[in-house]
Amino acid sequence: MTQQRRQKAELMRQRVTERCGSGGAGAMGGNIMQPTKILDVKPRYPEHLKDAHIGGVVTMEAVIGTDGTIREVRVLQSPDPDLEHAAVEAVRQWEFSTTILNCTPVDVKLHITAAFVAQP
Repeated sequence: MTQQRRQKAELMRQRVTERCGSGGAGAMGGNIMQPTKILDVKPRYPEHLKDAHIGGVVTMEAVIGTDGTIREVRVLQSPDPDLEHAAVEAVRQWEFSTTILNCTPVDVKLHITAAFVAQP
């Protein structure tokens, strides 16, 4: 499945590149090819917190680089260091298609919320 998503993202990038090379896109500005998530990794709920029914929400900011990988992750809020670590480790593995703005690959800032729900 991930390989199919990578191939689809590459095909879309090639089409945009062809349009840009012919002067079709970008001449007026405001043309964007949004990022598409290619690889999604879910955070692992730490067993000791799960067993203790400790949960919460971790909020983060991340930067998707021009190559589609996560370059930076910054935690904005976290109820527990172990939940924070689990969320950050998952996000660092995510992959996206390249974001193109006016025929130029650009970095994109992303706001992320990871919820760990404690079951009674």
